[in-house]
Amino acid sequence: DGFYLLNEGLLTPWNTTVTEQLGAPTIFNCIQLQNGDLALGTVSQGLIVLDVQGKLKYQVDQSHGLNSNNILTLFEDLAGNLWLGLFNGINCINPQSPFQSYYDTPGVLGTVYAAAVFQNHLYLGTNQGLFSKPIDQDVEFSILDNIRGQVWSLTILDNNLFCGHDVGTYWINEGQAEQISAQPGTWKITTVPGRDDLLLQGHYQGFSFLKKTAGRWEFGHLVENYDAFG
Repeated sequence: DGFYLLNEGLLTPWNTTVTEQLGAPTIFNCIQLQNGDLALGTVSQGLIVLDVQGKLKYQVDQSHGLNSNNILTLFEDLAGNLWLGLFNGINCINPQSPFQSYYDTPGVLGTVYAAAVFQNHLYLGTNQGLFSKPIDQDVEFSILDNIRGQVWSLTILDNNLFCGHDVGTYWINEGQAEQISAQPGTWKITTVPGRDDLLLQGHYQGFSFLKKTAGRWEFGHLVENYDAFG
């Protein structure tokens, strides 16, 4: 029926976001971690971690790499590693790690060539297109409709995100993509020393410039007399 606080023999409901987000998980065990968080081992929803206010921080289940969603026991060691005794084995989680695994179970993303965090979103450039998701939400990646196919690079310059693609260069702003260069195969984009209004890009056909006009980036011109393939 949810969570309760026991104080001097009196039980009172503890309002959390877990029921709203995950339904009513069946909790088998719970421990408080060294940082104050609560780790909950559930019968069918894996590991759930709450902060001291009862807000959901993250959930780890079989889709995130656990051997089982049934957690029978929990233990935190002196290094802060969280050990999970499962129905069919043992898993270890390092909550302090700066890295997290993302399992593309449906196989939608493809092969990742580039990644960037921009405007509170994580962008992945793959051989299938450009994908994004909010960095603070446990949701699936979604593809930008007008950027499909091979992405070669993602570059943040001048507080702008540029996507180097097989068909040219895209300028990404607030989740929207605009193609600003049709020179195919943009591998790399870099600054030009002493020029805030120019960027240099390398691609299948050699070098070309992007120029900023009235606060907007657009194609400038191709560097002449340069054969990219010798």
